Amino acid sequence: MTRFPRLIFVAAAATVVGLVAYAKLAPAPPGMPEPASGPPRTLVLRAPAHVAAGTAFSVSAGPIGAQAADSVVMSAESAFGSQALRPLVRRRVVTATVPASATAVAGALVVRLEGDLAQARAVVQVRPGASHSPLTPVVGARSIIADGHDRAQIVAIPEDAMGNPTSTGTGVLLRWRHPGGQTGALSLRSRHLVASGWLVSQTAAGRTIVSVSSGTARGAAGDLDEVAGPPGPAGFGVVAAEGSAKADGRGLVRLRTTNLADRFGNEMPDGTEVTFALEGPGTHGRLPSQTLNGVASTVMTAPQRRGTFRVTAWCRGRRSRPARLRFAAAGGPQIPVSIHWRNQTLKVHVGPLLGQLGALVPDGTQVSVAVLGANRAVATRLAVRTVNGVSDALVVPSRSRSARWVRVTVSGRSRVVRTW
Repeated sequence: MTRFPRLIFVAAAATVVGLVAYAKLAPAPPGMPEPASGPPRTLVLRAPAHVAAGTAFSVSAGPIGAQAADSVVMSAESAFGSQALRPLVRRRVVTATVPASATAVAGALVVRLEGDLAQARAVVQVRPGASHSPLTPVVGARSIIADGHDRAQIVAIPEDAMGNPTSTGTGVLLRWRHPGGQTGALSLRSRHLVASGWLVSQTAAGRTIVSVSSGTARGAAGDLDEVAGPPGPAGFGVVAAEGSAKADGRGLVRLRTTNLADRFGNEMPDGTEVTFALEGPGTHGRLPSQTLNGVASTVMTAPQRRGTFRVTAWCRGRRSRPARLRFAAAGGPQIPVSIHWRNQTLKVHVGPLLGQLGALVPDGTQVSVAVLGANRAVATRLAVRTVNGVSDALVVPSRSRSARWVRVTVSGRSRVVRTW
């Protein structure tokens, strides 16, 4: 009983093995495909060596059997991605069209054919086309000195219709017109994607127009400014609207430069920085300004001390000829001053101070109080400001012992009084 089932199992297994071996060795019936065996066969993929960017082209490979054609997949690959192709088999030759979208970017394009029984590969170089509009110049610097030596660089990047930089050696024509009407041209060749040249300034200030072209490609014009250089050797001066003024601490004096021009007669461009420097009794100051129509101007406040002031202007490292402006003591009624001693402390009361039309001087008017010794040398100096036309200065005992006189100065006017 136990042997019989085992014999049946062994006989069945032998029968299955025999059937499998027969199936492998027996020839296939007519019309049925042969089974696959061995590695895929490498075919020759026929394709152009190079094409222009944005151009469609066809590829083909063969001969290929019907069974191998059933598993064929084709694609076009570049550094920017892959695109599937639609293969078509006819008379044992597989063909496909690479669309223009796959050749939009210049560079190497790999076309592949892959299948279970066949494979192929071809490399097509996509070359940039001719220059295409617009072709716009890039200008730098945006302004140069109109001295016949300064220069600016003009750069253009010629591209084809697909946006690819054109091939090295592409011809570019650079043209320009200077403010004085002089024209020029320069033939360039692109290198490392760009074409560049230098434009040298002339001696007339104004706007220079620049254009570039490459074949039929054109673009909008560029421009740059040729501006005046530093003031010329003739120099410039400073003029005060008033030759003299009152040292009242409130008046305004208008200052301006003479015409600012370089050695070729070009005026300084509007907005050129100019600094007025003031030097006088106890005063050193700077007043910033900018040119307008070749002249810089400013307004200075009259000092509170009388004397002669020296005014100079600086423009682009050049100093003007100095101008002298005299400030006289402001007229008006005598300064009211009263002296009070209390516990060896000296109190100097000044005011009420009157200004224009008999009105009280503005709050904050500076009052200088100098305590003088026996030889009228200054022992102590105080600065106070008015409130409601009056001010008070207190001198502590350690400094009041040597006090013999007090000199009070307001708006360039002074008064000296005894302390006892």
